[in-house]
Amino acid sequence: MAEQHSSRRDHLWIPDEEVIKVGNKPTGRDKPRNVIPSEHGGKLSTGLQSIVDYIEHSKASDTLSEEDVIIFKVTLPEGEKLDNSQRMKILADNGINVNVVKDNRKAIVSTSKQRFQRLRNRVEDYKDRGTFKDFQYLDSFEPYTGSEKQAGKLRELALNISPPSTIDIQLLLVPGLGRGVYDRILPKLELRISEAHGEIVEKPYFLSDGTPVIRTLIPSAVLQGL
Repeated sequence: MAEQHSSRRDHLWIPDEEVIKVGNKPTGRDKPRNVIPSEHGGKLSTGLQSIVDYIEHSKASDTLSEEDVIIFKVTLPEGEKLDNSQRMKILADNGINVNVVKDNRKAIVSTSKQRFQRLRNRVEDYKDRGTFKDFQYLDSFEPYTGSEKQAGKLRELALNISPPSTIDIQLLLVPGLGRGVYDRILPKLELRISEAHGEIVEKPYFLSDGTPVIRTLIPSAVLQGL
């Protein structure tokens, strides 16, 4: 997102990405991709395992660890676009919700833990038996890592030789998780800010689409841990 400004001081938005509405764009009949299911399925399976590994590694600091939700990245192959209704249907049919569109091919997505396991099982079937052929139209699954949640301007400030002692930022949570999830994780996030010697400048508020925002002052020395 672009930087925002207040009457008191400049502040930054995290994460640095746009929420784009994806329309259904009619397309013609799909042409099979030149992929070998055993190889391509192996790539997708490895990506899903890396998501599991990342979640396990970051469990102690993840405010979503106790929620029935898994957030990760999906990338389509070159030449494919997320505004293709058939590609969106592949995601929906596998229980994957598109939360943030990063560009035409990449999105931050979410699903339940049960549906994530079902997705893994289906990818294994695609790899081993060539079933669920629609997976050929997905290029990769990857973890959504903490470093990607930080705006470019924030990283620039944090890595500066003489960074400011505190940085005034707004934390924009991943959209589309539901009010119940937000109500449970906001207190955890506020606690983490307090533990990092940060200060809540304004109480959390919600954008028109229901996405929460927290404005806070965070010591630059501990930003990388959030």
